[in-house]
Amino acid sequence: MIYKFINNNKDIVDVWIPITGNVNLYNGEDGTETGVWKRYWDGGCGTTISRTLRVDPYSRKDFANATDKKMTMGEMWDLSKEMSESRAQKDGVDKVKEKNMRDYEKNVGVKHQDEIARLKKEKAKKSMEKMGFGFEE
Repeated sequence: MIYKFINNNKDIVDVWIPITGNVNLYNGEDGTETGVWKRYWDGGCGTTISRTLRVDPYSRKDFANATDKKMTMGEMWDLSKEMSESRAQKDGVDKVKEKNMRDYEKNVGVKHQDEIARLKKEKAKKSMEKMGFGFEE
């Protein structure tokens, strides 16, 4: 896929990065310009809630309108994550995400991999605290 990057001089370049590559990292043509180039989001496919016009984190319709055909799957996932974080910040918990996790478990028969990872992390944290180690988030 083609991604845009911008440097300190406001030069914008299009860079082809394979799907398996890091789409947020570009070090110039010869690889020596570490930290000079940053991913550039043009107005047509910005994915953060602050860049989109009034996206209600509870509205499927707003999500559909905010996403466009220029977005990559990863950009849509980023927007979805930001909307989830916004719901969790406002309500203390993201009820939409919780419902999707319950539906996933009901339909597939096993917990979602994110839920499994969260439970394992929680269990490891308790074990470490039992042994006297502190934990910082």
